[in-house]
Amino acid sequence: HFLQNNSMACGFVAYSPKVIVIIYFAIYLHQILLRLELSFRGSHLALSRSTIIFLSFFIFIPAIVVPTAFFSALNSDNKPCIWKWSPIDITVPNHDDTSFAVCDYYNTGLASNII
Repeated sequence: HFLQNNSMACGFVAYSPKVIVIIYFAIYLHQILLRLELSFRGSHLALSRSTIIFLSFFIFIPAIVVPTAFFSALNSDNKPCIWKWSPIDITVPNHDDTSFAVCDYYNTGLASNII
């Protein structure tokens, strides 16, 4: 019921899958960069310090800007769609309300459904 009563939390939950992927791949690409630097250190193929810094910025700037842009949209007037979903195959003993809250955002081009 927390998500149904809090549109900010629902928006955070709806955007989290998009942001986690961006951060994951930024870390992944940075690990590849570190591996390249370590593998070619001391050879004629070694990456220069400026190349490493440039590629690090190229990897981490989108990983900082995009999540910030996603979460800044949470403060806008665009509220998430919140509705109840009551599956017929799930029952909880001694509990009357077995519904789930579904948070959804449509302003990102693709819907982010989180149950």
